[in-house]
Amino acid sequence: MSRNHQALPMQLFELAFAVPVVVNARVTKMMMSGGSPSAKDQKEFYRMGEEKVEAFFESWQAVSKVLFGFQQDFFRASLDVTRTTTPFDPLDTYQAYQDATHKLATKGLAPIHRRAVSNAKRLG
Repeated sequence: MSRNHQALPMQLFELAFAVPVVVNARVTKMMMSGGSPSAKDQKEFYRMGEEKVEAFFESWQAVSKVLFGFQQDFFRASLDVTRTTTPFDPLDTYQAYQDATHKLATKGLAPIHRRAVSNAKRLG
């Protein structure tokens, strides 16, 4: 597995440990605050919702940027096929799609990963 492809499994591994820590800390805080949370608790609850929205839009933007690049690459490759005299190698195409898929997932998870790991350190 190339160094590029090691980022995604590492992100998923870290998320698998960070997310339960954050959920546990925040649910416990909600349970302990009861029906009248303190100003500090309200600030944390607001932050929780705000972070989710920000991470979603950052992830969406990253995925859109990568997909736009894929479209450009695909269009360029389709034009190159008409001008080439060498045989087509399906393994190169397979590798390119595999690399593109990993890049898409890694870039899309990055904002979520960054926030979850940061929150796990802060709350855990």
